[in-house]
Amino acid sequence: MKASEIAAAAHSYEADIVAFLRDLVAIPGESSHEGPVIQRIRQEMQKAGFDEIRIDPMGNILGRIGSGRPSS
Repeated sequence: MKASEIAAAAHSYEADIVAFLRDLVAIPGESSHEGPVIQRIRQEMQKAGFDEIRIDPMGNILGRIGSGRPSS
């Protein structure tokens, strides 16, 4: 895929990305009360087609796409 095609694809998601970021900023998420923010992120990850979404014991949301080796 050419850089111009990638840029065009990214541009096509602009409205969705802006709406998502506005949602995140509008949701209160003080330390140890991030649940609603995490749930909104989960919704977006599901919409994007993540293969696995989980929340670790520390409250971090983790997602996986594909089945290859993890990259660093």
